[in-house]
Amino acid sequence: MGKWKDAFDLLLRIGFKVGFITAVIGLVMMYYQMLADAFMPFLRYIRLLEAFEANPGWVKISLLGVLVMVAVLFTMVVRGWVEEMADILFDDDDTRAVGVQRLDP
Repeated sequence: MGKWKDAFDLLLRIGFKVGFITAVIGLVMMYYQMLADAFMPFLRYIRLLEAFEANPGWVKISLLGVLVMVAVLFTMVVRGWVEEMADILFDDDDTRAVGVQRLDP
């Protein structure tokens, strides 16, 4: 089981990194697209909503990266919670539970 757990951990780490890189690339490319528009007034660079409207493709790529990161984090949290509950419920060593003392036979 340890081999599969390690593979799943590696997959989650890779997924989080891919999501983060995708989000950063989307934001950077959106910013450079804004800078490439020389005819826009300077105030338009500051307004984030107008930047989103001007570059919907890069925004979608960036939001996709953010969604991947959130999904991976949610999966990691749920998996950690399930593993902790399984350790508490099915572990032979119940000394971590509050108020439970181990009795030797």
